[in-house]
Amino acid sequence: MVVNPMLVLGLGIMFVSIFLLVYTLGLSRLDVTRRLTISAIFMLASSVFMILHSVRASSLALIVAILLMLSAYFTVSWDIFRSLSTSRNISGETKGGVFLVRDLKKLEGTLVLFSRAGYKVLMVTRAPPGKLNVEKHVWISRVEGGVSPTDLHRILNIVLEFLAKNKKTIVIIDCMDYLLMYNSFRSVARFLFTLKDYVLLSSGILILYANEGLLGEKEFNVLKREFPTTDPEDIVRRFLPVGMFGMIEGIEGGGG
Repeated sequence: MVVNPMLVLGLGIMFVSIFLLVYTLGLSRLDVTRRLTISAIFMLASSVFMILHSVRASSLALIVAILLMLSAYFTVSWDIFRSLSTSRNISGETKGGVFLVRDLKKLEGTLVLFSRAGYKVLMVTRAPPGKLNVEKHVWISRVEGGVSPTDLHRILNIVLEFLAKNKKTIVIIDCMDYLLMYNSFRSVARFLFTLKDYVLLSSGILILYANEGLLGEKEFNVLKREFPTTDPEDIVRRFLPVGMFGMIEGIEGGGG
């Protein structure tokens, strides 16, 4: 029995591309995963043309298959290169950082990727307990079981305890507007600037969700001087090298 190598190669690429499609569809809708999904579609199409070439010996099908494979290769390779080049310093260690983001939905989508990479997440939020899959849920509320929005010192102590117990940490605050309902902007800003220093000393990541509509333009500009505005996708690229098939590489398990 004669085995057609082109047919075997086409079937193999088809299997890999289907696996990649299924995997990426389960990830958050970030820019990096969208590109990997597009790459998987290219690979799947090229496998179909390879199989057609092996059956009909069509030179056109082979040319199209090669072009599609090159497209898939460069799509993934560029993503890997940019992730690796922006996420680590010369010593190879990932450092912490502080960020201000405007898109809450995208921010929540990054939690899955960071959790898979071994990061421990603390979230200061108005969302009731049980709504978020994070290691530490600090519910800001005036009812029993919550932490009062006026008790900024207690919130700070909870975060400091979390930083002391875990190595790879992310602190997210998505209730700035609620804190400002019960505190002056000066008090909240002092709290955030102190928190920023502690998080950076522990090489953690601090992410604030805010925009001009929530805070006012003047207050927002004050925060921007201490917390650079960015997109959640850029935070992912900086701290999580994304390898072939969307797998997160080079990340050691955190916690402790």
